[in-house]
Amino acid sequence: MLKKYKPTIVFLLKFIIINAVLTQAYSMYLSSFDSTDSFTYEVSVEGSSLARFVGFESCIEQNPDEASVRFFLDDVYRVKIVEGCNGLAVMILFLSFVIAFGGKVLDMMIFIPIGILLIHVSNIIRIVLLVYAYVYHYEYANSFHDYVFPAIIYGMVFLLWVVWVNYFAFKKKAVKM
Repeated sequence: MLKKYKPTIVFLLKFIIINAVLTQAYSMYLSSFDSTDSFTYEVSVEGSSLARFVGFESCIEQNPDEASVRFFLDDVYRVKIVEGCNGLAVMILFLSFVIAFGGKVLDMMIFIPIGILLIHVSNIIRIVLLVYAYVYHYEYANSFHDYVFPAIIYGMVFLLWVVWVNYFAFKKKAVKM
């Protein structure tokens, strides 16, 4: 029975170890900041820039009372961006899976940055849409925050995994006839 499930067990062990190591490294990164970490701040800057690009007045400011960034849309503050909003935990999950599942190193070196970029861009768009919802459609905002957008982000990660497994991890060599 162990022989039958060995590939699955090996994958799970690799995934758990890689995820634990990356999560610990992320935790150490976060502990090096007294205030908002630089990646969360940069995500806030990028979100505010996107909001301005699509026509809103937007700005951010460091919250002096806690590790968060205040996000203003059209001069209204209703949203704070915290470490959990930056998407890094989702990127770690994606990265852990691809590395644990395996495949050609060159394929990983191309696919991982593209996947992380897609997750990052989606997260920036998610933040701007959430801020918009909190400012202009407050009655729906919590549902979007708690259910809709996590489903979209994790759904995208799942689709990236499916693409990895189906098109890269088991890539077969062409058979010459």
